[in-house]
Amino acid sequence: EISFDEVNKFSEKGAKILFPSALIPVMESNIPVYIGWIHDHKKGTKILKKIDKNPKLIGITHQGELIRYELEKKSPDVSPTNFMENIKTILDTHKIGYRAIFHDGERVNFHILIKDRFPEAALLQLEEFSVVSKFPNISLISIVGVQIDCFSKIILNVISDLEKEGISLIQVEQCKDSLTFSYPSRVDGRVLNYIHDKLFLNR
Repeated sequence: EISFDEVNKFSEKGAKILFPSALIPVMESNIPVYIGWIHDHKKGTKILKKIDKNPKLIGITHQGELIRYELEKKSPDVSPTNFMENIKTILDTHKIGYRAIFHDGERVNFHILIKDRFPEAALLQLEEFSVVSKFPNISLISIVGVQIDCFSKIILNVISDLEKEGISLIQVEQCKDSLTFSYPSRVDGRVLNYIHDKLFLNR
């Protein structure tokens, strides 16, 4: 079972199996929706208006064809909060649709679609107070759940196992209900299959 709010979160992270606004009429009338598996109708997911908020993993989503920008502040006198706010202000002013923005104190990274234009004026403004590095052909994977912190040890062990295979994932966003990682698109299939199998098939 999954709630309407959880479906929305799953969609925000890139899941394309369901368009949340299509559920609004039935959710307003408190009518449950069932999404079944074509090969076995006993297997599937029931979507309800409200469910118990017990810790659980919901699924994984993937977004590809991205560029990751990493910004490191030039001056140690700038606080992490001001550094992040300055970057967001520039991105919003130039209407740059960024994804998965994350900071660890000294650095901020964010992602934009390769096909989207990044204005030269915005880049120049960012370079006034930060060192900008650009990494093309990047993918994002988000692990979505309820009380995701309860699964952090399991998830980090899976990420660590991938690193032993020479595949490095960088954490780029953490919310109460999702963790997002960035990695080179060339290993898409291996990353998606491995994380899916370890978190959803072997538990």
